[in-house]
Amino acid sequence: MKKPAKRKIAIHKGTISKKLKKKFIIRKKQEAVKPARKKIKPVKKSVIPKKVVLKALNVESPKLVEAEQEKPKEPIQEPKKQKKVLDFTGILLRPHWKQMIMEIWYLLACIVYQLIGMFHILKNHTDGAKRPVLLVPGFFERSLVFLSLRKRLIQEGHPVYIAPLGSQFGNIRKKSLILDGFISQNKLKDFYEYDPSANIWTKKADFGGTARYGAIAMAIGNKGYVGTGYDASYLKDIWEYDPATDIWTQKSSIGGSKRRDASCFVINGKGYVTTGIDNGEYLTDLWQYDPGADTWTKKRAIADLSNEAYDDKYSTIKGIGKVGFTVNGKGYLATGGQTTGVEAWEYDPITDLWIEKSNFEGAIRSDAVGFGISNRGYVTTGKSSSYYFDDIWAFDPDADFNDKD
Repeated sequence: MKKPAKRKIAIHKGTISKKLKKKFIIRKKQEAVKPARKKIKPVKKSVIPKKVVLKALNVESPKLVEAEQEKPKEPIQEPKKQKKVLDFTGILLRPHWKQMIMEIWYLLACIVYQLIGMFHILKNHTDGAKRPVLLVPGFFERSLVFLSLRKRLIQEGHPVYIAPLGSQFGNIRKKSLILDGFISQNKLKDFYEYDPSANIWTKKADFGGTARYGAIAMAIGNKGYVGTGYDASYLKDIWEYDPATDIWTQKSSIGGSKRRDASCFVINGKGYVTTGIDNGEYLTDLWQYDPGADTWTKKRAIADLSNEAYDDKYSTIKGIGKVGFTVNGKGYLATGGQTTGVEAWEYDPITDLWIEKSNFEGAIRSDAVGFGISNRGYVTTGKSSSYYFDDIWAFDPDADFNDKD
């Protein structure tokens, strides 16, 4: 389809109205009457270059910036790292074959050291005022290295004990059991005094009896007492220590059987010894010691021996490794082996009777340590199988047991 032609509007001179023509003529006359404007020339001022102004303002010209941005940036070249040159001046380097000879010589020397050391018996040395040292030789059990180390420690004043572990490669548990057995069965007799104000240990005269383990110890008045235990045989001797003279004196032996791992406590200036084991038999006798008269008195046994009800549960008191302490004029036994290891019993010296108290709330253990301060008893350390404890528990004998506490 053809587009429609646009309409042309023609304006002829004759068509202009008279009014418009008149207005046009009047306007022309007004322009002719107006005075012509004079052109004012601008005053020339001192022109400061644009670069100077930008430099004073510390501003870069936008054109220059654009120009610099358009220029391709040259890559920054990092300074080349200079290789460190090792200076071996004055150092003598062995040739390769000489170094191999030295290494082989060192290996052979170590083997010879071990083999020769096997024929040297390392013995325990119990004398010395400093801290005891335990040497644990390795694969060959003995070597010249341990021989020289032992000699040096003895010269410095250390008691030295030897615990060979043999050649059990990689079996840490077996090695720990061997070491534990050595420590528990190694018999000692050294004696030390502790000064709490100065925090110092001082070596005193050695124990008067034979070296042993599993003994009892108690303090009555201003003297100490050590006895019973095991030194390859069961013992029942008692020794008194006087700190004023630093002398041990043997006293009358405990009545009844020999024993080790017994328990004891002190009430009103008298010592009490009970429990323990003798040749596989758990002992149930209780003995009271009077240091003034140096006599032992037998008390009621901790066993169900009568027809009365007071001793019906006494069978759970016996055992080994129990801990004893005194609170408010009464004796207490807690933890220990043979039974469950958590029972706690209270002994009244006036009635010569035992009363069962609330069980020990810590983990089952034996060979713990106990003591009494003011109106409370304390139990700490001990072991259960191969696990050793480091916690501490306080016991209030007068408080009622609360399951929710």
